Amino acid sequence: MFAVVLCSVFDAEIQQIDILIIRRILSNECYLTAILYMGRMFRKYQRYMPVNIWSIGVLLMLLLFLQYKNVTVAIASSIFPPLPVFYFASAVGCLFTYTLAVYIHNLPTLSRIMIYAGNASLAIMALHFLAFKVVSLLQILIYGYGIDYLSAFPVIPDRINIWWVPYVVCGVALPLLYTSVKQILVLQSGRLYGQLILKFKL
Repeated sequence: MFAVVLCSVFDAEIQQIDILIIRRILSNECYLTAILYMGRMFRKYQRYMPVNIWSIGVLLMLLLFLQYKNVTVAIASSIFPPLPVFYFASAVGCLFTYTLAVYIHNLPTLSRIMIYAGNASLAIMALHFLAFKVVSLLQILIYGYGIDYLSAFPVIPDRINIWWVPYVVCGVALPLLYTSVKQILVLQSGRLYGQLILKFKL
């Protein structure tokens, strides 16, 4: 609580001081310390948090509202919204992630899909930028862009802000497809190797 009070008192002064070091000392650390305290309080009372489709829907609407209002948080660059908005956005985002994760955990099929994707997270991390190029190539074909647009990193800028959907789908689905094919080939190779060993032993 001390961190919250300290941030509230010095927030206006911090925004006027143009010294990056002081701003980070009095702003970032205090803000993040208060977030940790919020997490401690959530852990204490999380059993009272309703986990259902309605709570997920309400939290999602709040997140979309924040997105509509262009609320931006970039801690590394010391970009914060007003202090109450910062804590509100942080709480809503954390609660949405928690409720969605618990809700998915109770759905066996979707839970297995998420577990499979989690186990392939290394492949997704390594290959998602390459997978993005498939969508970039599709944009080039649709809009008639030059082939040099294929080198745009990480994605081609989108004026209508809708291409993030296929980017997300391809960025996850294609690495998962690669992982599945690799696992099948490894299993088939292992079986073939075992059969050859048995054949030559006989």
